[in-house]
Amino acid sequence: MNRRMALLAVLSLLLVVSVAGCTTLMGPKLPTTDYDRAMRMQEAKKYQDAIKLYQQFIAKNEYPNLNGYAQYNIARCYELMGERAKAIAEYNALVEKYPQHKAAEWAKANVQALEAKPVAPPAPPKEAAKPAAPKKAAEPAKPAQKKK
Repeated sequence: MNRRMALLAVLSLLLVVSVAGCTTLMGPKLPTTDYDRAMRMQEAKKYQDAIKLYQQFIAKNEYPNLNGYAQYNIARCYELMGERAKAIAEYNALVEKYPQHKAAEWAKANVQALEAKPVAPPAPPKEAAKPAAPKKAAEPAKPAQKKK
């Protein structure tokens, strides 16, 4: 009986050690960052909120390798909002701040595309729905004339 208990204890210990080893192999779980929240805001088309979160993420500089992507996404949010000049400025800021970053090449291409696109004239303001003109009263039917 003692041998069985010892064997069971050893197997239990091995199981605990192997499970603990597996979790460390996967690496530490990163906390939810402003970058994650910003991505969710961008996907939900809440671009102003996303921009603020990306800016906070860059300011904290917790994960510097993601700062270039965050800067790119700021520019992309402006582009999706139709704010072309701000988008171009943010893409250019990315190229200046992070020239070696992969996103810098994307930014250069986006600037070229935006600058090549003609600027659309502003949409005319929507007019308030005009009330329909009153219909004329139908004329009374003329009596049929008898043929002679």
